[in-house]
Amino acid sequence: MEWQLISAATIGSHHRDELMPRNGQDAFFYSYDPETGNGLAVVADGCGSSEYSEVGAHLGVRLLADVWDRTGRKTPGYHRFSWGHISPRSDEFLAVLISPLVEKLRVALLPLGDINTPDRLRDAVKHYGTFTLNGVVWNHDAMVFFCIGDGVTVINGKADMIEPPERDDPELTNAPQYLGYTVLDPTIPVDLRYYRVHSTASIQSFVIASDGFGPLLDAADTLLPGQRRTFGAISQFWTEDKYFQSAERNGEEHPPVRAQLLLNLAARVMKKTKRGPDGPLPDIETFPGLLDDDTTFIVGRRRPDPTQPDTKES
Repeated sequence: MEWQLISAATIGSHHRDELMPRNGQDAFFYSYDPETGNGLAVVADGCGSSEYSEVGAHLGVRLLADVWDRTGRKTPGYHRFSWGHISPRSDEFLAVLISPLVEKLRVALLPLGDINTPDRLRDAVKHYGTFTLNGVVWNHDAMVFFCIGDGVTVINGKADMIEPPERDDPELTNAPQYLGYTVLDPTIPVDLRYYRVHSTASIQSFVIASDGFGPLLDAADTLLPGQRRTFGAISQFWTEDKYFQSAERNGEEHPPVRAQLLLNLAARVMKKTKRGPDGPLPDIETFPGLLDDDTTFIVGRRRPDPTQPDTKES
């Protein structure tokens, strides 16, 4: 069984301030080998209140990929019984992939701390190391879905909004417990907010996304900013072949772009001159974007069998 993968990422409207725009703070990585069946897809979302959290986000996904690669691209975190049943082993997953990632992050972040502070690692984590991780790692047997922090995961069309824990203390916010906290203090356990193990044969499609993806789940009938066209059902990203078709420019083949184009249309803020019966008016009409927060997603689906009739959803 082979998989097709696409991705898209955009900056949310809150980061598009005309006077003081900010970088996008998400990052993503994916890799899949159809010969071995081994795959990894992960999205990181940097904390909005940290100045350079996109640095940690990019480090997080790349270093996790490196850890996975050094294991031989194995899928830890499950046990398959001889009669086909699969059970989760989150402790093994944390030990094989996440603990080495924490150590690699500690080494990578330490030099980024301010040399004039008494605790360089604390300074580095504060400015660069606060981000969430949402992903899936798989082989021919099992798919292990995980989330540290928050995000959105869609499996076979069923969406899960993964939220931070509610706090009893009103002085505390409901912000996720970032992986950087464990980097800073190894006694703080990794907050594995979401952990699901499925047989690979049972999965037809999945989406791994940052929490900014949430508004799109219910945007099917919402007009795109400044247009008469609606966004459409979220299932289009895994049911419609056009999103997986390569783009051709100047005689060269490029990765698919339709998902990215639609995401850009949904996120942008449109401004149009109002028109009256006698022509343009001095007023400007603003059409807000559908996405306040940075939004990044990876879609995976089973490669369609060309010998089977077309059964994609409308």
